[in-house]
Amino acid sequence: NSLPAWVLKHCLLHRGIGEMFVRVNLVHFGMLAWLCAIGTCAVGGDIIDQRMAERHGLQRGWYTQVQMGAYSEIAGWELAYDELFVVTSTGTVHAIDANTGRTQWVNSVGNFDYPTVGPAVDRNYVAVMNGSTAYVLNRTNGAIFLEQRLAGAPGAALVLASGYLYTPLARGRVVGYRLDGGMIPWHYQSFGRSLVSPLATPEGIVWGTTDGYLYAASGETPSIRYRLEAASTFGAAPRLQDDTVYAMSTRGELYALSLRNGAQQWKYATGYPSHRSPAVIGDRVYVTSAEPALHCVDATTGNGVWAARNVRQVAA
Repeated sequence: NSLPAWVLKHCLLHRGIGEMFVRVNLVHFGMLAWLCAIGTCAVGGDIIDQRMAERHGLQRGWYTQVQMGAYSEIAGWELAYDELFVVTSTGTVHAIDANTGRTQWVNSVGNFDYPTVGPAVDRNYVAVMNGSTAYVLNRTNGAIFLEQRLAGAPGAALVLASGYLYTPLARGRVVGYRLDGGMIPWHYQSFGRSLVSPLATPEGIVWGTTDGYLYAASGETPSIRYRLEAASTFGAAPRLQDDTVYAMSTRGELYALSLRNGAQQWKYATGYPSHRSPAVIGDRVYVTSAEPALHCVDATTGNGVWAARNVRQVAA
């Protein structure tokens, strides 16, 4: 659900020891860019205390600690509705109540010597990839629902959408496995390698490649609905707001496309390379460039609203 312009839900993560804070409210919209500096403190130094958070207009709700071994670290996390799902590099998956910080369940999958990426989350399942095997867990209790060996080396994290488990492979093929196991896996060989996790949409997925193509696939048919050819690589995951897909190329060009038919609505150029996903909040799109600068773009027209220099990354 979209949030009002003056309220953002922000999660600060300390990767070193697995402690995290969630549901921190950003009361002043103009403080968006300052989250970069705050996030750096959280990762590189001490955990953010209440006084430090308050100096930046934030409030720390709670903190908790996930189960980690001596040589493991947090590999990824996803805040989905009122639940936070955290995955460690050794394959331990945690479900945490985002309102209270209470751990709801913990499960370990795969081989702890293999790299683990994820999670992907939908209303019923949580999916992670350990080595070249995908694991789909029941979102309610963490029990393993599906274990699927992939047909090749993974190129990026998997995604759940439209009843499918989609996995991008390193050589450009994207494979979709039906969660009910009802048919032969769907696959499509795209131009270029798929090294970024696809975007889940109500109809299927959208993903970019190293050859500058952006594809949209339908989960119902399944088939390719449309594709966009750009002048450079899509090196960051696209974003969806309402019926518009926003995708950033490494050349620093932000594209707005119709989710329904792929029609290009507008294109905005930052003038510098970019390797990060856009952030869409209300009627504004925020992108960073290597200048470095943070650009605010009108989501309807594609016109630049303002640019703030010396900002390298939007944290939330």
